[in-house]
Amino acid sequence: MKRINFFVAGTVVLLAGCAAMSSMPGDDPLANGLTGDVSIATGSDWMLMDGVLSSVRGEPMGFVYTNRSYSDFELNAEIYVEGQTNSGIFVRCESMPTISPMVCYEFNIWDSHANPESKTGSIVTFAGPMAEVSTEDEWSDIRVRLVGNHLQMWVDGTATADIMDDTYAEGPIAFQYGGSNGLVKFRNIRIQDLSETAAEM
Repeated sequence: MKRINFFVAGTVVLLAGCAAMSSMPGDDPLANGLTGDVSIATGSDWMLMDGVLSSVRGEPMGFVYTNRSYSDFELNAEIYVEGQTNSGIFVRCESMPTISPMVCYEFNIWDSHANPESKTGSIVTFAGPMAEVSTEDEWSDIRVRLVGNHLQMWVDGTATADIMDDTYAEGPIAFQYGGSNGLVKFRNIRIQDLSETAAEM
């Protein structure tokens, strides 16, 4: 069973398989201190240090995912990916524990993908990026918004995806480390549940 390593004020806390943390009302902060409720899919080890969720360089592909399911929501996060590193945010994953672009929407973060239609800002298998953006070796702002069948993504304020699709309705949100090369870091993750707002519209 894989574990997540939490480094808090110099102390290492090991949690086998699951990182269960106290929740807060309103937006769900997953990597801004020890808050949120997430689990680790088998594969890579992860670290949470000073509010930064980081993969471990050289580990196989793995995910950190929310234990709760989301349908309509807006996610904001900062991400840092080293050159050649594959990452992404998978949403509405309806066939857990399977996490893949075949059973989730994958908002891709991979500048150097060989297929231009799958580079950073794309929704894998659904839509290529509307604009070319760069995220390698620097912190970038990622915004993902889903309301009903309307799916949108922005990278550093640039719109990269805006489509209508109803393939997947609800499921956990997963943060990917593609494995083997480089590393990926996430911080200031915020998930705003829009389900009640959508119901009122």
